[in-house]
Amino acid sequence: MKSNSSEQKQFSTKIMGVIPLVLPYFENRNFLLKPFESGINEIVLFCNKKNVKFMNNFEGRLKARLLKTVDELEVFKKYWKGPPSILWEFWFLEISITFEFTMKDVKEGLKANYEMEFQKKIDLYKAIAAFKIEDICNDILVSITIAKFGLIKASEGAIFYDDKTFLTNVNGTHNIFFWAKEKAQKINWPPTYDLPLEMVYNWLERSGLLKTGIGEGKIGRAVAAITHMLKNDFSHVSDNLNLDIIWSLIGLEAIYGNGNSGLKSQLVEKSRIFLGEPSIDKKFFGRAYDLRSRVIHGDVDIPFKNYHGDTNVTLGKSIDLEDARLITAAVLISTVQKFIIEDKADLVFKYQIA
Repeated sequence: MKSNSSEQKQFSTKIMGVIPLVLPYFENRNFLLKPFESGINEIVLFCNKKNVKFMNNFEGRLKARLLKTVDELEVFKKYWKGPPSILWEFWFLEISITFEFTMKDVKEGLKANYEMEFQKKIDLYKAIAAFKIEDICNDILVSITIAKFGLIKASEGAIFYDDKTFLTNVNGTHNIFFWAKEKAQKINWPPTYDLPLEMVYNWLERSGLLKTGIGEGKIGRAVAAITHMLKNDFSHVSDNLNLDIIWSLIGLEAIYGNGNSGLKSQLVEKSRIFLGEPSIDKKFFGRAYDLRSRVIHGDVDIPFKNYHGDTNVTLGKSIDLEDARLITAAVLISTVQKFIIEDKADLVFKYQIA
């Protein structure tokens, strides 16, 4: 009886994720500030009503708050290196939960596979629970990237438990999405939307993508490709310039491609059917796709990783590398947004002779 009582002894830990958020581009601050604040408040409201279930079947409600100075976050302040430029004005999203468990939970959760003293097992058990908050933070970032295309920029965040730094694997969201939306608006294609965060997150959850973490099926591969474009980089002069194009087109080929033949024509024709006809330059997306194979085969001049100049690297007079990078990213996000709006799981195209 005494042994059973000790196994029911309660332990708890506060697990916390902190994500620095910023407007994507300083020059547009006044125009974007109101929708930016609205988007962040949407994240806070969403988190504050979300329940999280852990491996011991403990279920708790997340708590979220927005702080406008890092001084209120002592634990993160020690980790935070500060903004990369005086032009960047950060806000800080804190997402936390108090995780509760018993001695029995630890024993059953870790079994006999870990030869260590029990106090260290407790610490390991807390660390495993902290992975759950890391996943939620990254799931929210990919959801907000799709929902509020180009609006909210995140820097690399961190996860803590008992005020100890546990993980720093909370991705940023990169300026590419801001510039991609701007490019889409400039050429009036593809269409872009402002979607509710909850709508996007729930769709991803229903699709099973957030549970497995594997991009299964066509749309799953497309969303997985987007996650590979989430990174902590503040410059639109990306050191991953070419990889962005490749990841975007991996996602687009997964959705629109069927087999390996005529992929360019498939992507161009099917994207026009699904997203609508471009009204200005109908060959822009096709030229962007042409550049992809030239990039892969080393036939395009590319910037050094630490290059900070202009990225208008052209292939003849067709299209520059930066434009190709942005339009392919815009088509990918627009396609996924429309999947969510129409609650689709797949696209089926039929060819017929009129």
